[in-house]
Amino acid sequence: MIKYLANIITIINIIVFIFNIGMIMQKFIFCSCVLVFFSAILDFLDGFFAKKFNTISKFGKNIDTISDILNFGLIPSLVFFVILNDNLTFNPYSYIVFLITFFASIRLSLFDDTKPYFIGVPVTLIGIITMSIVLLLYKKLYLIYEYENLLYLFIIFLSISMILPIKIFYRK
Repeated sequence: MIKYLANIITIINIIVFIFNIGMIMQKFIFCSCVLVFFSAILDFLDGFFAKKFNTISKFGKNIDTISDILNFGLIPSLVFFVILNDNLTFNPYSYIVFLITFFASIRLSLFDDTKPYFIGVPVTLIGIITMSIVLLLYKKLYLIYEYENLLYLFIIFLSISMILPIKIFYRK
């Protein structure tokens, strides 16, 4: 059982993603943000147990990458997309939010876990930052509409920061 613990946690994280899609479809934005934070905890735990019990595998790395793209790339994009299109008019600029998903995919395909540091901002941190913004403004979502252009610039900056060639967060 210990041998598969990290992979089981990652699979649970993908199940959390599926539930999160349901939350977004029902416009339960607060619940969706909470699930992203829960996913971050699970993401930490799967890596922790894989290293602690020396059960790192190719399958585990691949499924973890998929889980990260879904939970910290796609979910934040969908949350912002739903919020920005909630006023019954289609907003073509709202597709900018999917840069988060796009750059998360690129960043994770370039990821090199042999180095003792991250290159670019980790995808998990981007998910936490973006969902923190939504939670901070949850009772005042009108501010997102009011400062929509600033939000787009911030999303573009965060997205590109995932692939910038800068060393971030030294790992043990």
